[in-house]
Amino acid sequence: MKTFKQFHSDPVSELKTAMLQKNDHTYDGIDKIMKKISKSHDISSRELHDKWVEKYKTTPDEWIKKQ
Repeated sequence: MKTFKQFHSDPVSELKTAMLQKNDHTYDGIDKIMKKISKSHDISSRELHDKWVEKYKTTPDEWIKKQ
């Protein structure tokens, strides 16, 4: 069952915030963040990845390199 937070938060925004706060921008580091966020929003990591690419037109690991 989804929680109140899951209905009123955006996993893509949560991923962006988490990546900007972390220093580990390796593939494995980003993957770990994505898995945690995906689990808390009851979606797959692939769904989160696809939502990210839809919004930013690039992968999370490529996006963070430009920040």
